[in-house]
Amino acid sequence: MTTTRLSKGGVRKVNYYTYMAQAGAKAVSNKEYKQFHDVMLDAQAAMKENVMEAMKVFSNLK
Repeated sequence: MTTTRLSKGGVRKVNYYTYMAQAGAKAVSNKEYKQFHDVMLDAQAAMKENVMEAMKVFSNLK
């Protein structure tokens, strides 16, 4: 069952951390960094974008 179908069916609580964390890891996995804070900023930006997309799906705004 897709997340869109679940959302339309009334499901409102989803354990989403793993997907968010994977988005952050993927964003920084192919880059080389000199400063730790640069890694964190890129990962955080990717995680934020991922969560925003999920919120659209879960709130039927997609």
